[in-house]
Amino acid sequence: MEILNYTKEVLSRLMINMEIRKDNDFSNPHIRAICKRIKMPEEREVLRFDSFFDVQFIIFRFNGDIVLIGPFLMKYLSEADIDETLLFELGGTKHQLLNIPVVPSSGLFMPLMNTLFDYLWGEGEYIWRREDDKKNLNIVFDDLEHYNADEIAKRYKQESQLLDAVKRCDFEFLSRLSSAFDIKETVEKRNKNPVRNIQNYSIIMNTLLRKTAYDAGVEAVYVDRLSSAFGKRIESLSTSMAASNIMIEMLSEYAYLIRDYSWSGYPEAIKTVRFIVDSRYKEHLTLDDLCRSAGLSKSYLSRLFKRVMGKSIFEYINEVRVSKSLLLLKNPQITISQASLECGFEDQAYYTRIFKRIKGVTPTEWRMENKNIK
Repeated sequence: MEILNYTKEVLSRLMINMEIRKDNDFSNPHIRAICKRIKMPEEREVLRFDSFFDVQFIIFRFNGDIVLIGPFLMKYLSEADIDETLLFELGGTKHQLLNIPVVPSSGLFMPLMNTLFDYLWGEGEYIWRREDDKKNLNIVFDDLEHYNADEIAKRYKQESQLLDAVKRCDFEFLSRLSSAFDIKETVEKRNKNPVRNIQNYSIIMNTLLRKTAYDAGVEAVYVDRLSSAFGKRIESLSTSMAASNIMIEMLSEYAYLIRDYSWSGYPEAIKTVRFIVDSRYKEHLTLDDLCRSAGLSKSYLSRLFKRVMGKSIFEYINEVRVSKSLLLLKNPQITISQASLECGFEDQAYYTRIFKRIKGVTPTEWRMENKNIK
C-alpha cells in the first residue's frame, strides 16, 4: 500500500486523479457505470480503458483493492477533434474537455506507470489489456479549472528533451538545456512552500531518470544505488537554490551512469567481471578469482575481455581504481598515500605511475588543478 500512496502523491503533482477502493464503488457515478459494463481486470492485469474523445483510464487490482487512475488524454485536442454536438449530449463543455490532463507518450506518465507495475509484480510479470466503449458511455469531466494546458505542454517538452539527452549521454546538449531549464518556473505550485514544490518535482524526475537508466541497460544494483542516494538528498533539501542545483546534478549523474555502466548486450562473463571489479576494487583481485566467478579459463576470459572492452582486465581494474580515487583527492584531509591504499593500490609509487598514465598528470598535480571543484 505504501507504493500506491506514493504513486498517488506523485500523480497528484501531474494533476491526475488516483482512487483506491476495496470494491468498484468509486466516487464518480460514471466510473461506477464503467465498472458494471466491462470485464474488470484480474490480479497482474492492467486495464487501459478508452472513452469518448480518447479520454482514458487505467484500472488494476492489487492485494484485493481496485485502483483507478484517470481521466487523462494521450494527445492534445484541436478544435477539429471536438464534436460540440456530441460534447453537449454528454453533459460537458469544451473548456472542461480541454482541461483534462494530457500525458503524451514522450512524457513522464507512462514510464511512471511501468515503473509502478514493475515494482508491484516484477518486470514482465503482468499484462496490459485495452478496452473501449465509445457508444454508450458518458464522458467523465473532473474539476480541472486550475489546469493550464500550455504550461503543461511546455513542461512535458522540456522533460522529454532532458530525458532523451540523458539517455544519449549528450553532455553538451544537456548542459545547454539545463542552463535554460528554470525549475522554479517549471514545477506545479501546489504548495505554499517553494522548496517543497521543487522536492516533489525532483522525486518525480528521480523516478523517471531511474527508469531511463534501467531501460538504457544499466544493472539494477547501480541504478538503485544512485536513485537511493538522490532520494535521501532530496528529502533533506532546505533551500530553493539547493533544490535547483540537485536537479541539474541528477541529470548529469544519471547520464554518467548510463555512459559508464550501460552493459546491455555485453556477454554475461564480462558483466560479472565488471561488477566484481566495481564492487571489490579495494581488494587484491587476481585473474584466478575473476575466472572462477565468470566460469571461464584464463586465456579465454582475457581474450574475450580485450575484444569486448578494448583493454585488458588489469588495465580496466586500474582505471576503476584511479576513478574511485578522484573523490578522495578532492578532500585535502586525505593524503595521496591514503587515497592510493583506499582504492586498492598497495604501493604509492605504482599508483602515481598508473595515475599519470591514465590522467596525464600526477595525483598531486590533479589535486591542485581540482582543489576548488566540489
